[in-house]
Amino acid sequence: MDQRVCENCGNSIGEDRRSNAKYCTDVCGNRARNKRHYRAHPEAFKEKRLRDNSKDAKRMLSRVQCRAKKFDIPFDLEEADIVIPEICPVLGLTLKRSTGRGNWKDCSPSLDRIVPKLGYVKGNVRVISARANLLKSNATAEELEKVLEDLRRLL
Repeated sequence: MDQRVCENCGNSIGEDRRSNAKYCTDVCGNRARNKRHYRAHPEAFKEKRLRDNSKDAKRMLSRVQCRAKKFDIPFDLEEADIVIPEICPVLGLTLKRSTGRGNWKDCSPSLDRIVPKLGYVKGNVRVISARANLLKSNATAEELEKVLEDLRRLL
């Protein structure tokens, strides 16, 4: 019998799959169908991505509220207090909004407490890149200079 090959990934299709199967697994078939659908309707996916991105502030608020409760940090924020800019005010990176996959990137938006002791309260938070928020642990000299310039502007 001839070896059947998956139309999506090129792997062989196992004998346990039905005789007219085009894909090696159901997951591989779903990926192929999603690719075709995306190519045929890119505007629908763009609208969905924009709708999902509008929920970023709500997700961020929910996460910091849990963190504040867990670590007994003062919390007094509403969704309207979280404004996500297009560009990180500290490093100048273009902030990449959520992809829905939970992947952390340097350019992901992150909620920063300007004065950590004050907690998550109005006027003490801003959205910056995740990289800028983590610089305290593993920064280059150039990045630290940018953070220092930003702090001087704020204080």
